[in-house]
Amino acid sequence: MVDFNSIIKLINTNNDKIIQKSEVETYLKQQKNESIFTGYFASINSDVEVKTFKRELKRIDKEFKSYEKKEAKADKKHFKSEGYFDYQNWQPETKVARSLDDIGAGSHNGIKDARGYDISGLDLTKEELLNLCIDKTTILSVEQRAIIDEYTEKMKDPGLGIRALHEQGFTGKGVKMAIIDQPLGEHQEYSSNIAEHNDVNATEVGWTKASMHGAAVTSIAVGETTGVAPDASVNYYSAVNLSTDPKDIEFYRANLLREIENNKDDIGYVEFLQNELNNINPEFGVSSNQPYVDAINQILDQNEKLPENERVSVVSISWGFDRFAPGYEELQQALARAKEQGVFIVSTALEEHYGFSTCGANRNPQADPNDPKSYEAGAFWKGGNLEQIPADAKDELLLVPMDHRTVADFTDGNSYRYEGNDGGMSWSTPWLAGTYVLAKQANPNITPEEFWKVALETSDECRNNNDNAYVGRMINPQKIIETIRQ
Repeated sequence: MVDFNSIIKLINTNNDKIIQKSEVETYLKQQKNESIFTGYFASINSDVEVKTFKRELKRIDKEFKSYEKKEAKADKKHFKSEGYFDYQNWQPETKVARSLDDIGAGSHNGIKDARGYDISGLDLTKEELLNLCIDKTTILSVEQRAIIDEYTEKMKDPGLGIRALHEQGFTGKGVKMAIIDQPLGEHQEYSSNIAEHNDVNATEVGWTKASMHGAAVTSIAVGETTGVAPDASVNYYSAVNLSTDPKDIEFYRANLLREIENNKDDIGYVEFLQNELNNINPEFGVSSNQPYVDAINQILDQNEKLPENERVSVVSISWGFDRFAPGYEELQQALARAKEQGVFIVSTALEEHYGFSTCGANRNPQADPNDPKSYEAGAFWKGGNLEQIPADAKDELLLVPMDHRTVADFTDGNSYRYEGNDGGMSWSTPWLAGTYVLAKQANPNITPEEFWKVALETSDECRNNNDNAYVGRMINPQKIIETIRQ
């Protein structure tokens, strides 16, 4: 910025009554914003009297500061409504798959992620193909492409009667929610829903590009064609659960060592903790709850300044928090404060913080996505984890759709990604939060506890398709709205 005071000082020290234009020009060449300042003096074509020049300079100084103030305000407003992160230029080197075994694992072991693979030469059954995670970097045969295009469109349907509720007017209109997740890029599915976009710490820790995760959860919650609550308003908070602060790294390391010492007899658990300890990378950082704490408190602070009908009523966080990481005590305080305000914090740790037992359900893509019988235990926990759940506990286990769905991609503003059975509770969380938004529209006075009670009472029995094993209770949004609507 041009230093106006220095120019005035230059003029004041001039003993002549006339200031040479060349003197000012020489000074301007040393300034970063020479073009801005010289533009103001384009009309000055000759030497002028010092008094006249000083008066003009002060006028311009005042005008320039006013302009800067307006620009700063405009920039802030622009960021609030359109502050999206740049897209990822994600172009993985294509790997040719000779068999299913060549395809790498997805977010869970045993689940295949075909992004960046050429699978056009594989002789896959329809079921095998539809279980893969596929995006625009996946090379498919003509026949495979026809199938994936069909099911990419079909799996945009949120399922379980959500679109029928939309037709009845339950779209989340008039309800505000918040999403706390990784950096968000613009996309046709949800851009019109974003009322605010706040960068909590993403840029600070070096996450300067849009993430796969943020686009997916937002499209599941409020996407125009993929979302549960397509007319809901969203305050988005870009937060990354990382800290590179040496104090936080040492705090995390000490907590892991203490936990290892206190659980020496639990070999499996100790191995897990030791692996976490060994993987600490100071350059990358360690897990931290603090970004979520900061975001939650920002939401609650803003709520206190707004009338009831303009407040955020539900927050979607696709993470379960980390009790070994910095900020865990502060997180408990923030969650308690949210409960006092009546704000439902929907995370993957609902049982820990609310006593609500939930898990994700897989749906058969070749069946009707709106039929509860099309669902079963999620792919990542269908095996051994299911057997460990007591029968009576399953009666309190509310299942929420998770696998086999289409989400917004993060590499541009109009592409989609077919998720196959590579879901996870990250996808169930925004689906559940979106359902609560619909419940809030139907009955603004509903509380998280009342919602959960009704959700269990109106749920459907869920069983695995292969062995008919009882899994838990499948959420039924239509019956929830029918029961609570005012």
